[in-house]
Amino acid sequence: MTYLSYNRLNGSIPIGLLDLNSLEIFSVAYNNLSGAVPDFKAQFGTFNRSSYEGSPFLCGYPFDSNCGSPKLSNTSKINRGEESSGLVDIQHFYIGFVVSYGAILLGLATALCVNHYWRKAWFRMIEGIDVLFLLFSFGQHCYTGQE
Repeated sequence: MTYLSYNRLNGSIPIGLLDLNSLEIFSVAYNNLSGAVPDFKAQFGTFNRSSYEGSPFLCGYPFDSNCGSPKLSNTSKINRGEESSGLVDIQHFYIGFVVSYGAILLGLATALCVNHYWRKAWFRMIEGIDVLFLLFSFGQHCYTGQE
């Protein structure tokens, strides 16, 4: 007796189960199994459709769906996409990135408008960066006006 119903099993039914010849009852109903049902030979020829019900992604006999069919259901495409794309959907990542970047810029601009000391320090820092850029780009004679 192999009763594996309601166990949240994923993947396909192992072909190695065909070698078992003492099975009287076999049930993998209501799991998330996918792929082809093993060939109906030996003991598996005695099990009916109710042994596999509740697993919509199984195909082949005794189901009406053909395993060679390239058409996948929408749920199957979504599940496979989630597994292969990683932890975060890329569109949600970009939206979160833009919102975070905007919030940081808005916070910085607000702080510079409100705090007079920080505003002066900010502009001194920008002027220092500008001077360093000119010195490294054109040499010292550009900044001092000497030739």
